Amino acid sequence: MRLPRRSAIALASAPLHAPLLAFAAAGGGHLPSSGYPVVKLNDGTAMPALGFGTCCRASAKGKPLIASTKEYLTQGGRLIDTAQMYENEGALAEAIRESAVPRSELWLTDKVNTGPWVGDGPVTTRAGAFASVEASLKELDTSYLDLMHVHGTWAISPSQQVEVWRGLIDAKAKGLVRRIGVSNFERAEIEALAAATGVLPCVHQIEYHPWVPPATFELVRWCQKQQIAITAYGSLGGSRHKAGESEPSESTNVQSIATTHGCSNAAVLLRWALNQDVAVIPGATSAEHIRDNLNVPMFELTASDRRLLARARPSTFKRWRNLLEERTCAPSASGATCV
Repeated sequence: MRLPRRSAIALASAPLHAPLLAFAAAGGGHLPSSGYPVVKLNDGTAMPALGFGTCCRASAKGKPLIASTKEYLTQGGRLIDTAQMYENEGALAEAIRESAVPRSELWLTDKVNTGPWVGDGPVTTRAGAFASVEASLKELDTSYLDLMHVHGTWAISPSQQVEVWRGLIDAKAKGLVRRIGVSNFERAEIEALAAATGVLPCVHQIEYHPWVPPATFELVRWCQKQQIAITAYGSLGGSRHKAGESEPSESTNVQSIATTHGCSNAAVLLRWALNQDVAVIPGATSAEHIRDNLNVPMFELTASDRRLLARARPSTFKRWRNLLEERTCAPSASGATCV
């Protein structure tokens, strides 16, 4: 089911400094005329490319999450990414209510729980997937989601993956979700969904940064050829390491690139993804970091920059579970599992 390739991302003409007003006026999804970067989707609409991730940090629940989400929205951000597994949908609903940002201006991404670590365990059936969407809508206090993913394949069989996908197709047909996607899937698993249902994901969300294995780069290229847009989590270096925090000799490479382009280390890594037509959803707590993540300057990384980044991979680096080399995923001491 190959679709013609199109350029997926419209880069900002200037750093972000205003809400996505044109995006909102178009009903959420049509290309804005403002400078906000967006990813074009295979349904002819567009998704904000600078989102707000809400996974796996101490401040991603309760009052700290409410405060940081409101700050993100105040600074002009409009895409919020969550998951049933994160158990923070209620806090996000409260943040949105307190922000007074109209629902029409927002993009809400969620994920069906397919892991064994929280709640009643993985959703495995068509009816269960549909019911889980309804539950998330209630928690988020909204009548629809802009994007709903199947979160992963950790605890569900190939046949169950198809059934959960059918449940999301049903939810889309009923208007409960506007787009459906997958997260942490392999190419063969995506092809199996399409073969069984005739429906390709609109977006694939995976860990993506300069230090993922070759198989991930190949997966990203394949998805983009099928017009499946990519959202990167872990853009700043993965689950247990951010470039520059623990190994100064390697962070020097990232810092030198940042100095050359007059930006932060984080901006270098976010721009690395954005320049490859990949959306990003960095999490942050402080107003300063949120501002930095939303105002990624426009620049092109040189071949030399990219070589330096590749060599910045820390020797202690560990990834989130994503592909075959890490089939298992256990809770860490902090309680984080897989995103």
